[in-house]
Amino acid sequence: MKVNILVEPKESMFDTAVDITVVDLLPYQLITLHSCAQSDSKQIFECVAQYVADDQGCINLKRDKSVGGCYVGCQPMGLFWAMKPSLDNQMPNARMAKIHVTTPMVVTITAYHSKINSIQEAAMMRKEGKLKEIELACTTVNRLFMSPGTRRIPLLMEKDGITGTLFIPSGKGPFPGVVTMFGGYPGTMESKASLLASHGFAALALAFYGLPGLPEFQIYQNLELEYFEKAIKLLSEYPAVDFKRGIGVIGLSFSSFIVLTMGERLKDVKCVISINGFHYPMWGTISYKGKVYEKQNFDPKPHQTFSDLFGDQARNLYPKHMDPLHADLEASRIKFYNCHDVAFMLIASLDDKSVPAEYYVNQAEKLFKMSKHPNYRILRYPGAGHLLEPCYGSHHHETYQKLFQSSQVWGGEMIAHCKAQEHAWKQQIDFLKTTLSSSCFSKL
Repeated sequence: MKVNILVEPKESMFDTAVDITVVDLLPYQLITLHSCAQSDSKQIFECVAQYVADDQGCINLKRDKSVGGCYVGCQPMGLFWAMKPSLDNQMPNARMAKIHVTTPMVVTITAYHSKINSIQEAAMMRKEGKLKEIELACTTVNRLFMSPGTRRIPLLMEKDGITGTLFIPSGKGPFPGVVTMFGGYPGTMESKASLLASHGFAALALAFYGLPGLPEFQIYQNLELEYFEKAIKLLSEYPAVDFKRGIGVIGLSFSSFIVLTMGERLKDVKCVISINGFHYPMWGTISYKGKVYEKQNFDPKPHQTFSDLFGDQARNLYPKHMDPLHADLEASRIKFYNCHDVAFMLIASLDDKSVPAEYYVNQAEKLFKMSKHPNYRILRYPGAGHLLEPCYGSHHHETYQKLFQSSQVWGGEMIAHCKAQEHAWKQQIDFLKTTLSSSCFSKL
């Protein structure tokens, strides 16, 4: 009888769990499951995990434990989030990022009747032509970043005054509006906004440097909040957007202080999520209507360069004051904590090697309590690293950083990080729905 790998559903949103079973094995047979996917930049990512069938010749990943390979224990989605860059890649420390969200990420899952202990061993067997000889079954799974019916609308600087991509969910609407931004990545990444659209949000993936019509990233440059104000205005005036309860914004890393400034200064922003960031300007200043928020002293020592500090010492570049109201911070202070009509969620990975995220959320919590803010949440995740992304994505301890053309250590322990991603993503969606809620969610 032929072995079969059953995945239900075979096509699903990227942030949705699937059920994986293997049937028609021999009783108590040990096999290796191998998952493999290719990024839009043609880099390969893969994972191996060993399982033992039950007395009926069946393996169920929701029930059974991996006994070896890239992870151990009962991890129903481990074949997805435990994928690592393949040794066959030309680019070291590649990042699994979905650039073209209109196409699915295709994951191939193969069962082998042999113990494969690592992706290094798998690469060697593949090179020697041995993998095909031990293949039992194979199937593919489509992981979608845009749900059917979602509209993708490019926005251009010369026409719209901003650069980005707007995603409008299918259905009647109107839908709550959310702006998403990334950090040290030129241009924008659309994946978070496109996934949010599948949860009923009109989501704008906003670029603010690194594309035509936008500035290049420069240390010590000034960012003008008026640009981000245009994005909020465009989104709030869009016919499919429900503007009754304001707009939400999400920032990660470098964009964190931008979204906090938006929360303080832009009256239509009513919900802010800041992930692994800082609440003072770093790298440069930010200004709005003549008010300049000065940068904090983010400088290496004379004999160091930023590339030298892209190991786990990068977080030590950031200035720290035990007193969040210290006089040295006054010219940089973003007084988001005094905005009682804005809801805040601040998220910190406690093994972040890039940014001292825990320090900043601790300081923010002191400020929220001092001002008696009525609506804020602080989430802390032990063992998680800097790149906290939507759930079921791979953990990256280190990747090549395009902005500085150097490898960057992000930190995190794989299982703890991926569990944090799963929990944090659901918390973000619930927070946005609660804060920006309208009748549309009951229809989705």
